[in-house]
Amino acid sequence: MRYTRTTKGYSLVEVLVAISILMLSIVGPITIAAKSMQSAQYARQQNTAFFLAQEGITMANALRNDAAVTSYINAAVNPWDWTTDSALNPCFAVTGCNIDYRDSTLLNNIVSCATPADCALRFDKSASRAVYQLQSGDPTPYTRTLYFELVNPDELLVVSTVQWESTVLGGTQEVSLSTSLFNLYE
Repeated sequence: MRYTRTTKGYSLVEVLVAISILMLSIVGPITIAAKSMQSAQYARQQNTAFFLAQEGITMANALRNDAAVTSYINAAVNPWDWTTDSALNPCFAVTGCNIDYRDSTLLNNIVSCATPADCALRFDKSASRAVYQLQSGDPTPYTRTLYFELVNPDELLVVSTVQWESTVLGGTQEVSLSTSLFNLYE
């Protein structure tokens, strides 16, 4: 008589092979999902920087339009004289400037960017509409700097640069937009 022992179950090698195959099939999609989340976060940071740079261009355009309205009210005022206002001196300097929306008179709200902290943007949620500004709010990684250059007597080049410390890629990232404003109202 022969006695055979039958075992029902898996050997240790079979279990290790099964676990390895399972791990390989799970790690790939998890890695792809993690990279996708990082890419989405960087895209969000980059879009925010783009819109903040665009806002800088819009503020320079608003300065020109405010001067045009002033010259319409007072015919003795040249609508292009705003480009020579001493408040804009920091914007023509190497350090650049920023404009803060504290009130409707933008020319009074020019801030020199002598140090990056001077033009660091803060996110203020307390207003009826949340805004990025220089004065109050939670710190953000974004810094906006505007640079002006008179290309000729009737053309002003405006460069709006937003820098931020990327939490995804690490290091300083930058978005820069430029436009020319022309003396349209003379």
